[in-house]
Amino acid sequence: MAKPPVSEQVQVNFRMPVDLRDRIKAAAESSGRSMNAEIVATLEEHYPSAPLKAGELFEEVMKLSGLLNATPTRHRPYRIKQLMDRFSQRGAEVDLSLDGNRLIMQHRNAALRLEVDLEPAEPWDEMFGEPEHHDLDS
Repeated sequence: MAKPPVSEQVQVNFRMPVDLRDRIKAAAESSGRSMNAEIVATLEEHYPSAPLKAGELFEEVMKLSGLLNATPTRHRPYRIKQLMDRFSQRGAEVDLSLDGNRLIMQHRNAALRLEVDLEPAEPWDEMFGEPEHHDLDS
């Protein structure tokens, strides 16, 4: 999960039993995270964000399809992974895939499917372009 800006974080101090701290420390080491990141990940699992509604998903996919249009074709699978991670963090039960120049969003539990035709990348982008690094939240 991407770390939010400091302005969107709050510091919380609390007490816990020593054996719980030891279990968290072991879990953090096992997953390659800090103890703080382990605690936040565990809390995120137990207290997920409100799931995105269909209209929000539609708006999000349309907005982010613009990012894919600005991305050379060979780098689009990486962008899809970023989008999937973003949707997953927000509790959305969707799968995203590419079929040629078509972005497909399929809801896992509902009969909702959205297909967006992407613009083909320019030939010089394919030969020389590096992926543009866009902030997905802008």
